Amino acid sequence: MYYYTYAYLREDKTPYYVGKGKGRRVYLKHQKGISVPKDKSRIIFLKQNLTEQEAFKHEIYMIAVFGRKDLGTGILRNKTDGGDGASGAVRSEEQRKNISKGKKGKPQTKEHSENMGKAKRGAKWWNDGLGNRKYSKECPGDVWVLGMDCPCSEERKEKISIKRKMRVEWKHKEETKIKISKSQSKYIYELKNPNQETFITNNLTDFCKENPQYNLYRRLLCDVAHGKQRHHKGWTVRILAHIT
Repeated sequence: MYYYTYAYLREDKTPYYVGKGKGRRVYLKHQKGISVPKDKSRIIFLKQNLTEQEAFKHEIYMIAVFGRKDLGTGILRNKTDGGDGASGAVRSEEQRKNISKGKKGKPQTKEHSENMGKAKRGAKWWNDGLGNRKYSKECPGDVWVLGMDCPCSEERKEKISIKRKMRVEWKHKEETKIKISKSQSKYIYELKNPNQETFITNNLTDFCKENPQYNLYRRLLCDVAHGKQRHHKGWTVRILAHIT
């Protein structure tokens, strides 16, 4: 995957942070004091399709150009001169052990544990509709995916359930079915399969239902008949006559 350099802009369009990343890094949470702009137009890519080393060099260059606020040399909130990211870093076994030791033996205070418990109480996993699972107490409802726990109110769950049942139980009225059938019976079709066997019908829907072994779709057969595509699964269709 290729790397890029990016900048976050203030409302006056001056940059306040310059970084390097790949994938969705530009949209993810940063260190304390660096917020990602909610207005995506204030996120700009400086250079793209770079190697990691090229991205590091350009990050260092751009930070040097705009300068750092903490050093009094410029306008950026960056805390380093760049080029010090750890993406793709491979740590030695000794480094891993030291990190592990550093994180062990640090019990949380009772107050901290209680606060964490309160924050998570009642929260559940839900899907944002884009394939991402999220953990929170609030769910947008409309993007909830069936089969996952949804923290919506019981009233909203009931409404969603009724709506889903209506979709399943909904069917065409007999009068509508007759109209659809008549609209599809205006033509006499000649169909030929890949073996050049010929079939005649005036209703493609019925033909598809009566011949499930061919696994054909009426809409695609219609497209072939009206010249929108050349064939459907090797089948060709032409209109022999128009029924008035």
